[in-house]
Amino acid sequence: MPQAKKYDPDQECWKLVKRIEAICETKGMTKYALAKAADISKSTLHDLFAGKNKPYVHTLFKLCNGLGITIAELLPDQTSGVSGEGTITQEEREMVICYRHLPEEKKKNMKLYMAMLRQYKEKKRE
Repeated sequence: MPQAKKYDPDQECWKLVKRIEAICETKGMTKYALAKAADISKSTLHDLFAGKNKPYVHTLFKLCNGLGITIAELLPDQTSGVSGEGTITQEEREMVICYRHLPEEKKKNMKLYMAMLRQYKEKKRE
């Protein structure tokens, strides 16, 4: 039986905090706005970002609610394969999060653009 992965809890917590910061940046959300949306104190959030405290599970769920994401979208090592294409990278996850928050018209445009990119063949340069 394969050995389960061993985690460095301090490092993993720091990765979560960095992930939350990246999502805030992607969404154009300030830390103050996140604290308000997640219904947590600004000091709790400040201490989390400063590395003074580790996030409790309850706090993570509140942060996910404030960010409008699922806990699976937050946890870095919970990626699953996509149609046999391997795992989803951090950059791809951020793109998915951005996509999910687009208005329907922009989602349609994005799908059209992606279809066009798949059909596009680059000309060989000589």
